[in-house]
Amino acid sequence: MSWERCIETIKEMLTDRGYVVWLDIDSISVCSTRDNKSHIMVYTCHSEKFNIEGVKYAIYQLQQHKLKHIIIVYQNIITSSAKKAIEHLQDYTMELFEKRELQFNPTRHRLYSPHTKISKNDNEIPIDQVNLLPILLRSDVIAKYFHFSRGDIIRIQRINGSIAYRIVK
Repeated sequence: MSWERCIETIKEMLTDRGYVVWLDIDSISVCSTRDNKSHIMVYTCHSEKFNIEGVKYAIYQLQQHKLKHIIIVYQNIITSSAKKAIEHLQDYTMELFEKRELQFNPTRHRLYSPHTKISKNDNEIPIDQVNLLPILLRSDVIAKYFHFSRGDIIRIQRINGSIAYRIVK
């Protein structure tokens, strides 16, 4: 598993989310949207374990760059204390990816169907039907790739032309 392939997938993911890379320093990259309204940091942790010290370093880097959102890519292992610390953070959004998860871009797979987040105010689905939609888990590869949040409604354009809807839980 290569870091080069991982970084290539991260850049594709950020491009698909509307970001462009504008600052690249060692294991830290800072990206912003084309309109410069949203910023995100990417931290690739090359040590064998991602632990509480790694979380502290990530928070320090966020504070230095005055950002609130970070993608952390770790080598193999994340400690339970690091996971717990990230779960309890309220001021920051931290997305976690294991290096092996980013060895391929799931949107380039031949069976991938485009997923689009739609507004709840969009009249595609009656409001009383929203809670009856099938579930797309936040842990799903595509949900993680696009950083869909709990409660988001997703339109899936199937290969055969049909349209399906999911709610993220």
